[in-house]
Amino acid sequence: MKNFTRNNNRKQKEQFSNFLKFFTQRIYVYKWELNIFGLICIFCGLLAGGVFTSLKVWESIKASGELNQAWSFANAGDYSLSDSSLVEVVNNSARLKVRNYENDSNTKLLLHLDEVSGNPADSSGTPNTVTANNVTYAAGNLNNSATLNGSTSQISAADSGFSFAPTSQK
Repeated sequence: MKNFTRNNNRKQKEQFSNFLKFFTQRIYVYKWELNIFGLICIFCGLLAGGVFTSLKVWESIKASGELNQAWSFANAGDYSLSDSSLVEVVNNSARLKVRNYENDSNTKLLLHLDEVSGNPADSSGTPNTVTANNVTYAAGNLNNSATLNGSTSQISAADSGFSFAPTSQK
């Protein structure tokens, strides 16, 4: 019985050795020396990469139909705005509302130049006096806009004691 087990172990070792020889035998592809195990790994990597890439491409193809949908805003009961201060609905189309810049603690002068007439208003919160000479106001792309003629028009702010000197850089 001992002899049979010993022979059986030898056969298993021999089969395993043959298995390893098969996967480690040298194969020449172009100028590269590879073994079968290496080729199998390369093939599996290419296969997996191709599958994952094609899945991503398929997701993009499926999503492209969603990008071309037409939305109707004709009936206000069909939708709700999450923030009506940011979005406006006009003539069956939705768009972002025009929002002016807001001042903060560092703002020294803030001119929106969206007046209808007169001098521009300073929205910085500091008491700056702003004067406009030969400036006209008209409807702009977002709000009203100031039009300067390029030669005699000017907008000036009186000196209010602050400086625009550059800060030191390290």
